[in-house]
Amino acid sequence: MRNEHTTNATRQTAPKTTVRVICGTFGIDEPSALIDLGRGAGFRATSAAMHRLAARVEELSTNERWIVQTRADDRYEQRGRVYLELARASAAEVERALAVLRAAVQ
Repeated sequence: MRNEHTTNATRQTAPKTTVRVICGTFGIDEPSALIDLGRGAGFRATSAAMHRLAARVEELSTNERWIVQTRADDRYEQRGRVYLELARASAAEVERALAVLRAAVQ
């Protein structure tokens, strides 16, 4: 008899990740990487994928003052995002943040 958790884990493919700017709560740009592990992925798998990506962003963010955050989707447990709370939210900082997110995703 196969363990259901093992079966689900073997079916998962690489997460689909989209990098873009989202308008945050106070109208401040939040460069984000949206992660979708696909149907059947559970919360823990999504959380692990977000944390792996957040760790790569942290490693690539030398000399930056932004804060790397993760957030699970409230409606779909296979989706989440890694986003950056920017220090100044200038156009230059947004572009640097998007570049770091794109590099981390590759």
